[in-house]
Amino acid sequence: MKTALFLALCLPLAACSIHVDHDEQSGDIKKVNISIGHSRTEGNGLNQSEARPLALDAVRAVSTTGGLDVDIRIGSPASLKVEGDSNLLKLVETELNGDKLIIRQVRGYDSDNELRVHLVLPQLARLENTGSGEVSVAGLAAGDLAVRMTGSGETRLAGKLAQLDAELIGSGDLVATELMPSSVKVAVLGSGDAQLGKQLLSHLDADVKGSGSISASGTAGTLRAAVLGSGDVQLRDLQANDATVELLGSGDVAVYAVQSVSATAKGSGDIVVYGKPAKQSLSGENARLAP
Repeated sequence: MKTALFLALCLPLAACSIHVDHDEQSGDIKKVNISIGHSRTEGNGLNQSEARPLALDAVRAVSTTGGLDVDIRIGSPASLKVEGDSNLLKLVETELNGDKLIIRQVRGYDSDNELRVHLVLPQLARLENTGSGEVSVAGLAAGDLAVRMTGSGETRLAGKLAQLDAELIGSGDLVATELMPSSVKVAVLGSGDAQLGKQLLSHLDADVKGSGSISASGTAGTLRAAVLGSGDVQLRDLQANDATVELLGSGDVAVYAVQSVSATAKGSGDIVVYGKPAKQSLSGENARLAP
C-alpha cells in the first residue's frame, strides 16, 4: 500500500524514479529513495576506475538496482571497483547493510562508456537483480545460491553449486548454461526466460506462471514441472527418471521420462511425454505420449 502511494505521488511528475528498501525478515519498507527531474548526466569521455574501500569479506548477498552492468567473481582478495567516465562514477552508490552489499545507480546518464562494477567476493549466497542491467557471476564453487530478479535485466551464472533457487518476476532472463548445480528450483512469474543448459541433476523443480519459459537438457533423478498460463517448459532433452507434470492454461510442456510419469493437462495447452516410461498416468485429452 505504501509503495502504491509513492507511485501515485510520482506519476504526475515529468520524471521520477523510486527505489524501495525492504526489511528481509518482515518485508516492511525501511527506506525510500525518490529521484525527481528531467536531468541526465553527460559523460566526459574520460574513462577511469575507482576502487571503493569497503569491508567485503563478510558479504554474502548482493543487490543491484538500475541499468548497471555488474561482474561478480568468487575469489580473493575481496575488492570493489567502479569503471566508467570519471564524472559519472558518483552516480553509482555502494552501501553495506549487514551482510548485504547494495549497488545502486542513482541517475541516468549519456556516454559511450557504460558504467560497470567489478566485484570480487569470497562467497555469495543471495543475489538480487532489480534493474535493467546485466549481472554476471563466475567462479561459483560450492554451497547454495538464491537468485531473485524483478526487472528486465539479465543474470548469468557460471561454476558449481549444491542448490540453485531462482525466482524471476518480470521480463528478465536467467542464463545458467555454464552452471553445474546438483539441484535446481526455478520459478518464472512473468515473461522472462530461464535457460539452464546441459545438467546432471538430482532434482529439478520448474514452475512457470505467466508467459515465460524454462529450458534444460541433460539428466535428472526426479522432475516436477508446472505451468499456469501461456508459458512453456521445454525439457525434452532432459532425461528424468521420474516426472510429475501439471498444466493449466494454453502453455506447452515437453518432458522426457525414463521410468515413470504422472501428467495432468487442463486447458488448451499440450503436455508431450517422450521416452515411453513403463509407469504412465496421463490425465486430460491434451496429455499424451510422443509417437
